[in-house]
Amino acid sequence: MKQAFLVLFIAFGLLANAKGFKGKWKGIGDQIDGHSWDIVLNFQDENNISINYPSLGCSGNWTLQKTATNDNIFIENITEGTDKCDQGCEVHLQKLKRKKLKVVYYLRSYDADKPIAEGTLRKQRK
Repeated sequence: MKQAFLVLFIAFGLLANAKGFKGKWKGIGDQIDGHSWDIVLNFQDENNISINYPSLGCSGNWTLQKTATNDNIFIENITEGTDKCDQGCEVHLQKLKRKKLKVVYYLRSYDADKPIAEGTLRKQRK
């Protein structure tokens, strides 16, 4: 019984925290090598998170891995333009303000500790 409660408690925590990201978000990503690119995040719900990088020509989805008070971790799966974007990035999403997010990308095979890119996203009107 305790295990079932713990599983439900964890699942509810993931869902409650993820709902704060619902909507369409746009911004610019900046790589450590100085390149910049467009980001379009469409967060419908915790099971339907699409990501698009129009200026790079790739897109895919994010899968929620872990949530905390101010740091939600996703794994990125690029499904279109797989030759143009890195596969399997660990993406950290933080809410800065009600309509502003910070996104930080890690590619652990490149550098175990330092991010390879960061960006700021703003919520779009419907």
